[in-house]
Amino acid sequence: MPEDSSKLNDLYVDKKDINKERIANALSGILGIDVETGEMIPLSGFEELSKKERFVACLLYRRAGIALGELEEEKRSARSSQIAEKIGVSGSTVRNYALDLSFIKSDDRHGGYYIPGHLIGGACDFMPEQS
Repeated sequence: MPEDSSKLNDLYVDKKDINKERIANALSGILGIDVETGEMIPLSGFEELSKKERFVACLLYRRAGIALGELEEEKRSARSSQIAEKIGVSGSTVRNYALDLSFIKSDDRHGGYYIPGHLIGGACDFMPEQS
C-alpha cells in the first residue's frame, strides 16, 4: 500500500510555478519587463497581436509583475483608460473586450480589470502560439 500512496504524491504540483511558466510562455516574444523599472516593454510580437490579444497580454503582464515582485497585488487590475492607451483603442472597446472574455473579471475593490489566479490558464490559452 505505501507504494500506491507514493505514486499519488507525484500528483502534487505548485500552482504558482505552473502559472509562472504558462505566463512566461504566453508572453514570450510579445512583452518584456524592464529590469530597472518593472515596466511593460512591448516586443516585436506585440504588434502582430489583435487588439483583444494585446488587452489580454497587458493583463498577463500585470500577473507576471506580481509574481516577480515588481507589482503589488493591489496593482493586479488596470482601468480601461490605462489599457486603451497602451493598445490603441477606446475605453469602451476595452470594456467590450472584458465582457467577451470569461477569464477577465472586474475588480470592484481596486477598479479596472484583472485575470484571477485560477483563470490564468484560460488567458494563456487565448494567446497565440509564437513561432
